[in-house]
Amino acid sequence: EDADGKWMPDVNSRLYASSDWQDYSVLVPTRPEAVTASIAFVAKKTVAVRDVRMKRISAAEAAEMVNREYAAGPKLKPEATAADWTKLPNTRVAIKVAKDFRIVFLGDSIMNDTWCGGFNALLAMEYPDTVFRSYLSVRGSTGCWYYHESAHFEEYVAKFKPNLVVIGGCSNYQDGKMSPKEAEDWMVETVERCKALGAEVVICTPPKSREFRADPSAKPFAANADDQWFRCDYLRRAADRAGAQLWDMTTGPCGAVAGSGKPLGWFN
Repeated sequence: EDADGKWMPDVNSRLYASSDWQDYSVLVPTRPEAVTASIAFVAKKTVAVRDVRMKRISAAEAAEMVNREYAAGPKLKPEATAADWTKLPNTRVAIKVAKDFRIVFLGDSIMNDTWCGGFNALLAMEYPDTVFRSYLSVRGSTGCWYYHESAHFEEYVAKFKPNLVVIGGCSNYQDGKMSPKEAEDWMVETVERCKALGAEVVICTPPKSREFRADPSAKPFAANADDQWFRCDYLRRAADRAGAQLWDMTTGPCGAVAGSGKPLGWFN
């Protein structure tokens, strides 16, 4: 909650049943205005927990925790190039020195998961002279078809006065409810509203949140040309039309899963 008792977006994680007690450590990133937090457990069946503690940790401790988790899993192979910054000239300079750099993560539960990856701590370690204020601004199963509207945009984006808006998730296009062209147009309008605030914009293609392989045997990742999720043509067109930076969040994660030879449940 913030100082006025208003709830912030949930920070979700997951526990898995076991016949023995298991230790869990969960990173809970907070928004700058958060002052209190409540811990809740939701289970389909009976669950038992004990010795639950929450403590504040430093950015250095959080970054160490993130790097430790990353080291334990299959490695991503992102192809980061200068082209990833071509449409973010202000961000590229300000991210190194700004005393109040504001980032809004906009989207659905996928963006909530992305937020929980601990990027705040990694940024703080990489750019120690910069003061970052990051805001998770999400609504379940919701995309730019909702956020583009003036009142919603004010509530979820404009009030934070962002320097950078990161738009992502898997709900910007919903098959059967809208056409790819409608999804594209609504995203363009959202980006244009962001740019009118003076913010630069990143559009992220969605990471895979369901099994996409016929079997878990290790093999290179190849996008199915008939799968709208992988193709993301409407996202690419929207980014081109609106002058937003497009970041591929699909190929790296899917490549790690495909090349691992492990069932999808292993990554949980």
